[in-house]
Amino acid sequence: PQLHKPEAAKKAEAAAQPAVVFSLDESSQGHATPLSILYGSDGGSTTELAERVMETAQELGFAPTVKPLNEAIGDPALGTDGLLLVLSATYNGCPPANAGDFVNFCGAAIERHERPVDARFAVLGCGHSDWADTFQAIPTLLDESLEKIGGHRLLDLHTADSKKAPEEDFVAWTAKLWPALAAAAGIKLSQRAGSAASRPPLAIPEVSVVPAEEEGHLSETPLVLPFQRDGEWVLAKVAEKSELTPNDPDGTSTVCLALEAAVHPSGDAPLRYAAGDHLMVMAENAPALVATLLKRMGLDSSTLVTFPRGFSANGANGGGGGGGGG
Repeated sequence: PQLHKPEAAKKAEAAAQPAVVFSLDESSQGHATPLSILYGSDGGSTTELAERVMETAQELGFAPTVKPLNEAIGDPALGTDGLLLVLSATYNGCPPANAGDFVNFCGAAIERHERPVDARFAVLGCGHSDWADTFQAIPTLLDESLEKIGGHRLLDLHTADSKKAPEEDFVAWTAKLWPALAAAAGIKLSQRAGSAASRPPLAIPEVSVVPAEEEGHLSETPLVLPFQRDGEWVLAKVAEKSELTPNDPDGTSTVCLALEAAVHPSGDAPLRYAAGDHLMVMAENAPALVATLLKRMGLDSSTLVTFPRGFSANGANGGGGGGGGG
């Protein structure tokens, strides 16, 4: 697989870009405007963006709900004059597994000339422009379909490109998004310029320690990551990595990864990687950083804990880490 490395100058320029930090004006405290946030994601990064939007929405007094697009079919909120945000990726021109039914739902409504949606909406598309033929195919389809079946567009489709600066794309979208949502909800926001240096420190998560009597049961249960639940992803350990073209002038690098033998999810054949397959590389955290965090939280490395749903350690209003991938 080809992994792209942004050039150092581009990284420095992106980090220096000021972020807009919003806060709820005192006159609008307690408004609790409902906000539906729907996502389509296989790899998990678009899910993370949706959760970051949810966190900021809570900070600004909204009452957000977050769920996959497929779970929104039949949701009465779609048919009301509410607020709707959609974040989705594209996989080789196809929708994510948790968005395919919703795409079909929209298509069927268009064919029957039905208008089941009345919400005001905005769409963020996530993708990688190296796949030029299908880049943003599903977000574009969703944006167009929602309008055809009765939705009212708050903002034009905004796209995040993982090849370039997905974080800056996301920040640019949120800079337009919150004023638009505030106007639609009839509330007032205050804003100030910020930067990476001025963002709040990363949050220390509030975790729940699993009681000792339950640990034995959990230790016998295989770890299942969110993106594995569709039965098509498997874990494989990287045995070797080598740079094939480390000095490309355009800042890209072709990397060869050798994976240890793994078994296909069906269990009856070796896993084989072919062109077009998706590969997610998960790096290990630095041991010193892990030790520092455990000490700060007063936990032992063998302690089992659970995190609250939707937690992500990011700065306010869309700052911090994240991407525009799947």
